Amino acid sequence: MIDGGHHIDHRANTRGSVNAIDVDLAGIDVDALLAAFTRHPSANQWIYAGRSGRAHDGWTARPYTGTQPGERRLHLGIRATVEAEQDQRPWGLTEDNGMDAKQFLALLKDPTVATQLRALPWQYTGGGIPRGMSTLGVLNEVVLTVRALGEVVARESANPAEVRALLADLPAPPVDVEALADAVAARVLAALPEGAVHLSREGLAATVRTVLAKEQHSLIAAEVGP
Repeated sequence: MIDGGHHIDHRANTRGSVNAIDVDLAGIDVDALLAAFTRHPSANQWIYAGRSGRAHDGWTARPYTGTQPGERRLHLGIRATVEAEQDQRPWGLTEDNGMDAKQFLALLKDPTVATQLRALPWQYTGGGIPRGMSTLGVLNEVVLTVRALGEVVARESANPAEVRALLADLPAPPVDVEALADAVAARVLAALPEGAVHLSREGLAATVRTVLAKEQHSLIAAEVGP
């Protein structure tokens, strides 16, 4: 209900438009709300705590002595024009990162982003993971341990072939990129005549490591799928 003490823009104009609201301040970040409000092209005036700001005055805060000085509420009013009253542009109250839900989902479907997201869990090295290992390294050890234990069971079993057939269904263990790169570099350099290449073992291992890492990410992406 609007009484005589309220501003005229709280009443419907000849177009039936009410061009102002009073915002209850409970739980409201007034500074953030005012910042968003004053950025909008349709904003016209705010009144709060005995002060007021207007768009045509560059939003300069000045003393307000009129009715309803905004002691317990924040008065927000828009321009009294058809354009302002019908303006559908957002007020910036929830668009803090400039990205809506549709744009975010599109980003997740980007092949490069999707590949990176699938690879991240395998690179985790935090709590619950042995020092110096990643989740990929732990999985590698688990698979190898299960295979080794399975082979022990197979040797003691009355039907070793059946046990080994079950072990064959296990996925191939992930590659230990660091160890494999170092081993490849050592073997390549050992097979070449001395002085044939001007490349250190560490340099060659780094190159092999880069190639293997790319291949590993591609394999993970292919197994997980889109």
